[in-house]
Amino acid sequence: MLKALTVTVLLCAFTVFMGGWAFAQEKSVAEKILDIMLKNHEISQEQYNDLLNQAKAEQMAAAQKIAEAQKAAVAKIAALPPAERQPTDFRAWFNKSDGLHFTTEDKAFDLHVGGRIQFDIADAEPDRNVAAWGANTSAFKSSHGSSAPVAVGGYGDQLRRVRLDIDGTLWNNIEFIIQPDFAPSYKITTGLARSTNGSTANLALYDITTGAAVTFADVWVGVKDIPYIGRIKVGQMYEPISIEQMTSDNWNTFMEKALPVNAFIPGRMAGIETQNTICNDRIGWMVGYYFQQQVAVSSNGVPLDTTGDLFSPHLDATQVATRLVALPWYENNGEHLIHLGIGYTHEFRSDIVSTSSGAGFINPGTLDFKSSPEANLYSPLVDSGYFLARSVDIIDPEFAMVFGPFSMQAEYIYAMVHDVENYQTGAPLSKTQSNASFYGWYAQASYFLTGEHRNYAKTASPATYQETFGRVYPNHNFDPRACGLGAWELAFRISQLDVNDFNAGFFGGMETDITAGLNWYLNPNVMVKMNFVHAMVDAHSQGNSTANYYGLMPTSGTDNIFETRFQIAF
Repeated sequence: MLKALTVTVLLCAFTVFMGGWAFAQEKSVAEKILDIMLKNHEISQEQYNDLLNQAKAEQMAAAQKIAEAQKAAVAKIAALPPAERQPTDFRAWFNKSDGLHFTTEDKAFDLHVGGRIQFDIADAEPDRNVAAWGANTSAFKSSHGSSAPVAVGGYGDQLRRVRLDIDGTLWNNIEFIIQPDFAPSYKITTGLARSTNGSTANLALYDITTGAAVTFADVWVGVKDIPYIGRIKVGQMYEPISIEQMTSDNWNTFMEKALPVNAFIPGRMAGIETQNTICNDRIGWMVGYYFQQQVAVSSNGVPLDTTGDLFSPHLDATQVATRLVALPWYENNGEHLIHLGIGYTHEFRSDIVSTSSGAGFINPGTLDFKSSPEANLYSPLVDSGYFLARSVDIIDPEFAMVFGPFSMQAEYIYAMVHDVENYQTGAPLSKTQSNASFYGWYAQASYFLTGEHRNYAKTASPATYQETFGRVYPNHNFDPRACGLGAWELAFRISQLDVNDFNAGFFGGMETDITAGLNWYLNPNVMVKMNFVHAMVDAHSQGNSTANYYGLMPTSGTDNIFETRFQIAF
């Protein structure tokens, strides 16, 4: 209706203007009389000119009055209150930053439909020490918190993520998101099991596809634009800790998150969170309270990390988390910036031992610090094993810098665990020390050969966490006909994870990974990632009879992994 009213006003204004212009072009009666009198020699030429100028002046004055009346009429119509709009007329449009939108005319309702498909292939070549360690299954016991690794070498492929993103805004200030993921929760589809000496003789093909058909990532609803508070969200989401964790897996520089992020930073949890920014979005904070999701158990009674697809919070496993971020340097819409942040989480845990671990549930506060060798298809090379504790404190300082095409990012993560116990018996893991501490860190750098830069989000949206990195926009999309190359990025990362604490009864090992990456962004929606990971694992023993250990590795070993991801994100 407003559109029709606007057209009507414009047509009326045009008609009035054209009428006034035509009136101004036609001779007045006074001019016609003067022409007749001059023709009949009743007045001189000089008299005619004087009288004609007076007549034109009067005519211009009349035209000016008409123009002023026209302007007043248009202003009067524009000042009328518009008819009340109904938020039922959706308009479909495409935003190159995040894809397809359906928006009402009054913009009170906005629905975004997006998604991602990530297909990975990988090949791992462990040395003889790592191959022998993984094959020695008798050195892994669930009573000591761990089970034998399934895959440390061979090739494989998987659908890493097949996710639908539905998010938007209702009535201007209500936000929501739901992200079902249809990728199976498996580790590897096919692989070659090598003999313990690392030779290629007697290769065996195996298939270990497992997992649910549908899980959920972010699922929450929130309110924004609250004075002094900013946003409040309720549902399943990431805790506010770690820039690497909170940045979408679409836009992290490497295929998988760094070792300590995978090991120590909690996954998505149900909870309530508030967040806001101040000082022109140069300072931001987030704080929340979260429930550890109820966990299931496998056939041998070991709890599975399935927090992403179950909605049954348990009061014996809750946590509070907060994150503070500052941008002391921010120029050219993020082309140059320094990001300084610190995150902290306190995890409340229970050391109550389940009476029957095979009953289909176990203490949801059961802990386990481990990480794949930055390649999701393969088993962890270091693992603290499962254990119980009264509480955990995790602190995580963050640093990031963008200087045009060059960027850096780093985090140091420290975890202090209080009153550790065996997860099955409740007995202490050590007779000398009840508390344990673990740590990890990573540092990375990247450079765009084609001149682009990493994009940074100072504020949040339904699909983007506050103060994280986002989508890359090539200067020229890949188009062979127009010599478009897309964006090319070189990257390097070193990361380390230590889950040893001998005095507290942990012999989980220490791993250092060196990763080189090459990323090709064909356009803002399609990319290819190629990573080479050189994983180095230090030697570790089985400790004493009560300790948690992860196999027996008498000497250090290495695993070389080459992996590639094909990704579409819209």
